[in-house]
Amino acid sequence: MSKKIVVVGGLAAGPAAASKAKRTNPDAEVILIEKSNHISYGICELPYFLSNDIKDYSELFAFTPETLQSKKGVIVKTLNEVRDIDVKNRELIVLDRLNNKLSRLGYDKLILALGSLPKKIEELPLVANVFTFKSLEDALNLKKYIELNKSETAIIFGSGFIGLEIAEALAKIGLRVTVFEKEELPMPYFENKARKKILELLFSNNIYFSSYSNISSFNIENNIVKNLEIDGINYKSDVIINSIGVVPNTLLLKGTGINLGKTNGVIVNQKMLTNIDGIYSCGDCSELKNLITQKNEFFSFANLAKKTGWIAGENAAGGMMKFKGVIPSYGFKIFGFEFAHVGLTFNKAISLGYNCERVFTEALIYPKMISSQKIYIEMIFDSNSKILLGADLYGENGCALRANILSVAIYNKMTLSDISQIDMVYHPLLTPQNDPIHFCSNLGI
Repeated sequence: MSKKIVVVGGLAAGPAAASKAKRTNPDAEVILIEKSNHISYGICELPYFLSNDIKDYSELFAFTPETLQSKKGVIVKTLNEVRDIDVKNRELIVLDRLNNKLSRLGYDKLILALGSLPKKIEELPLVANVFTFKSLEDALNLKKYIELNKSETAIIFGSGFIGLEIAEALAKIGLRVTVFEKEELPMPYFENKARKKILELLFSNNIYFSSYSNISSFNIENNIVKNLEIDGINYKSDVIINSIGVVPNTLLLKGTGINLGKTNGVIVNQKMLTNIDGIYSCGDCSELKNLITQKNEFFSFANLAKKTGWIAGENAAGGMMKFKGVIPSYGFKIFGFEFAHVGLTFNKAISLGYNCERVFTEALIYPKMISSQKIYIEMIFDSNSKILLGADLYGENGCALRANILSVAIYNKMTLSDISQIDMVYHPLLTPQNDPIHFCSNLGI
């Protein structure tokens, strides 16, 4: 039986859900609604557009509205904003932003792919040289402002993934960059050894880093912040970027009866179904189960958005696919160094009641006659069972793929002894005879 499946949101999860729904049930009418003018682009690649490593932003698009419709059979309505959800009558109240007209759109199944929003810094005013960096529009606006105003200095609040990647991008195009962070070291999602290496990379590439407590005051002239007083010290900057993180975009759902969790993300079951029959949720607007802690958490990663989008789309179209949960896995690269983390951090494990230990090693990633490049690995494990709980990896090469191995090990509740016995590919141009993962795991046995 054919259905009308409506997907709200067009970045990563939405197009994945819509395409999978249409593929699962070709007879279904699948409609994707997006309030902006663009869909299905690489948000994680935006810093590289800012740095001019990606010259043309059209390279960021996986699909345009036209190609998603012609190749996948999905009806795409851009510049359409959902203003309300009538759960009882299964209808959306939609604003056509081009014509400023409201209309009702019925659905049999609804998939929410609402994404996330930047966290606000309440002390910062909304003026011309204060930016967020969450969308293509944000990147275009920031790049245009820098070029038109010949900006020379930048202040970035937040030293997570996007904050550090923006810092590198702006440094590459010649700006003097200062990064402010609430913690003593950058990148709060890693262990201190990795964080200290990140700090070293920032300073060696002329990026100033400072921890701070509050923005005391600011001076505005001609709709531009000229001066910021931070912890009693005055700073001048041509551009100011808020990159302190994101939150689920679920304000639309207030009053609908759709259950939200502790982070205000949508609560879903393994089929990505909400507590309301016929309504699914996927991507950044949802809370997902951490497979280690067995608790719902907020994860904002494009790969998870696509994965949960596929599951929501298939199930909305009649499938029975299940999402088991998440082993936290993330990475980034700045100034030629790779950083990757899987599982729990040491402090997170302690806060959850684990009696845990950690081991650290540095090792060559190739035989010494081939290259002197090193990789650094820190493993966190349960003191009693020796089961791996988490790991940091950083170095010039070879981090991400080894992190994937350790993610599988955590998924399968492997001990350090188990990991030390994993058979790995060996070739002198590829790896040493004893992989760095073996070296590190053996230290904890």
